Amino acid sequence: SSRRRSIRNVEIRLECIEHYGGKCVFCGDSNPKHLTFDHINDDGAEERKNIPASRFPRYLKRMGYPDHIQLLCWNHNLEKHFYGTMS
Repeated sequence: SSRRRSIRNVEIRLECIEHYGGKCVFCGDSNPKHLTFDHINDDGAEERKNIPASRFPRYLKRMGYPDHIQLLCWNHNLEKHFYGTMS
């Protein structure tokens, strides 16, 4: 059912968050609702084009948790995107 799939998606997202350290690498925010998966070298355009955001954690797990990903909170992800830096 779609409810089971939704629950499983959340579980997989939490597994990925745990694998990548469970917190924003910059500020330490550990609230899963605040965390995003960030391409460290800003090279994720192709993945974003081909993999819907809702399926990205499944992709990460299937690919063996690639090391070009890090966790950032929403604030630091946007700051990196717009300004190229984090403060």
